Amino acid sequence: MAAIVDYFKTMAHELPWSASLCATALIEEEVVEISQTVGTALVQHYGVRPEWGGMNYYVHEMVEKEEAGETKGAILKHIRTAEDRTVAETAMREMHKRLERYAEALTRNHLGSSAADRVQ
Repeated sequence: MAAIVDYFKTMAHELPWSASLCATALIEEEVVEISQTVGTALVQHYGVRPEWGGMNYYVHEMVEKEEAGETKGAILKHIRTAEDRTVAETAMREMHKRLERYAEALTRNHLGSSAADRVQ
């Protein structure tokens, strides 16, 4: 987690804002997938009533889906040159790499090394 937080500091102070925005939009997209997975699991496997806890995830998913298209369009207006695109892609890849490492570490720490090997 520290590596992710450190990268947010790098994005805030060292990268062009448009590249930083692309990297944070990558995380925003993940929220939709997480909301779908968690909301469905709560209702189907844990008996949570959809109108209670399940609804929170459903609403969050719908809001994020609606905003995602607007965010992407707004960001792309500011990625004008090949250099802008390269910097943005590099920032997104770096964020993705750090998120993957964090997920792998969580898997190893909580499920053991054999589970981490199966995930890869």
